[in-house]
Amino acid sequence: MAAGKRTAQAVGRGAPVDGKMLALSCTTAFALLALFLFYLSFRFLTHGQLFLRNPSTTRHSPGSPADGMPEAATLEPLALGLGFAGSIACTAASAHFLLGSLKGSVGPLHATNSFIGLVVLPLAAGLAKSVAIVRHARSPANPGAGSGLDFAIRSVMTNVLDTVLFIMPLLVLLGWAVGRPMLLDFGLFEMTVLLLAIMIMTSLVQHGKTTYFEGFMLMVT
Repeated sequence: MAAGKRTAQAVGRGAPVDGKMLALSCTTAFALLALFLFYLSFRFLTHGQLFLRNPSTTRHSPGSPADGMPEAATLEPLALGLGFAGSIACTAASAHFLLGSLKGSVGPLHATNSFIGLVVLPLAAGLAKSVAIVRHARSPANPGAGSGLDFAIRSVMTNVLDTVLFIMPLLVLLGWAVGRPMLLDFGLFEMTVLLLAIMIMTSLVQHGKTTYFEGFMLMVT
């Protein structure tokens, strides 16, 4: 939710560009990308033990049946790289065909190609994952009292971090590189709502539980 509060604003070729604002946006983009790289290092290299998917399942007594079970197989870096490249190719192909199928709706709906690409496509891409998060969080088969909520919070935070720390800074830097500058919009209202959302999410992460009122506040922000 917090990802939508810091937006990237495109500047036309003929419009004047504020040099100070452009420099601030590029500097902020570099800082966010550096923070994203440090987060990946912290998450996967140095402190991966702090990010257990289900900590409650790791507690068992010696001699329990879980001791005789084989450990989960791990994939080689080459297999992971090939799978990642294949998923990117499939995603690009799906987006291409989806945009092609939506072109016929641009005229009757009086929508622009930018609206289709920046609003409709991300919503369609995230719909399946959002439904999966809700179903997993509400599933009674999840072990542990807070495992469903923990999974939902981690999934939402992962999406937010990917958008705020990687996608948006990358768009700003790419626009600056190709001569189509994009500025990060630092509006007072947006930053206030972003700070409020961060405070609520921090409280959820620290306590591992929530109430319907906190959930409603997150929906409002």
